[in-house]
Formats: sequence, C-alpha cells, structure tokens
Amino acid sequence: TVLGILTIIIYMVGFVGGSSSVLAMAFLNPLLLLAAWSLALGVTFTPGVEKEAVVVKGAALEIPFFNALLAMHLKPREVEEIQDFRGPLNTGLRLVEDIPELLIGGLDLLYFGGAWYAWLGIACSMMMILFHLFVGIFLTCRQSAMWVAQIGRPLETE
Repeated sequence: TVLGILTIIIYMVGFVGGSSSVLAMAFLNPLLLLAAWSLALGVTFTPGVEKEAVVVKGAALEIPFFNALLAMHLKPREVEEIQDFRGPLNTGLRLVEDIPELLIGGLDLLYFGGAWYAWLGIACSMMMILFHLFVGIFLTCRQSAMWVAQIGRPLETE
C-alpha cells in the first residue's frame, strides 16, 4: 500500500507542473525506489513455503542492485534451486528476445544499411545465444564426466 500511495502522490505532483513540482519529484522518486527495495527485502526474506521462496528469490534477482545483495546471502543449495527454476526462463528469453532481435537487426542491415545500435543488438543477442549454448554444452560434459567417474570408481571392499 505504501508503494501505491507514494506512486499516486508522485503522479499528482507531476501533473501540477512548475519548478516546485520538479523539486518535489526529485525528492519523491528516490523514496519510491527505497520503498520498493524495502518491500522486496521484506518479501524475499520472509519465511514461507520452500517452493514459493524459490519463486520469490528468482524474481528478486531481476531487481537492479538488489540482485547483488541477494546473491551474497544465498546458500549454495538455494542457488542450485533458483538456477533449476530459471532454466526455462533463460531458454525462453533466448527464443523470445534474442532470435527476433537477430531477425529484425538483419532486416535493418539488409534494407536500411543498419545503424550502430542494429550492429550492437545483433552482437549482444549473438553473444547471449552462444553463451547459453556453451553453458549447456559445458554442463552436459560435466554431467557425463560425473557419470563416467561413478562407473570407473572401484568397488569398496572391506
């Protein structure tokens, strides 16, 4: 409710206009950020159901700067659970975000000659797709190596 009230106040002050409105907005906008971080902090670290905690912490990793603070306090088990939970999201982002960026950027280069941001968008999308593929290959190789290590281990006899 605090975020909603603060947002309404900011909109009301913004519609008034004038120099006092600009000054008030300069003071109110950082308060909105602090209130949002406080809300995220409260929701993230409130004890709850295990599956729900993974969802909340996974969402909290999307908040700028807050994600670094959260990552410092995660346990290794929680990191693995969040990574497993976010796996489909990462794949979905490659399909929904990067592949269309490659297509649209390619069309921009083909028809309009392309600007620097078209080249930058293509390069960033290509890097994310390659990174996602290489991480997948690395994890598959690691899993295969662990499986081979289990098979090659001599039986323990006493």
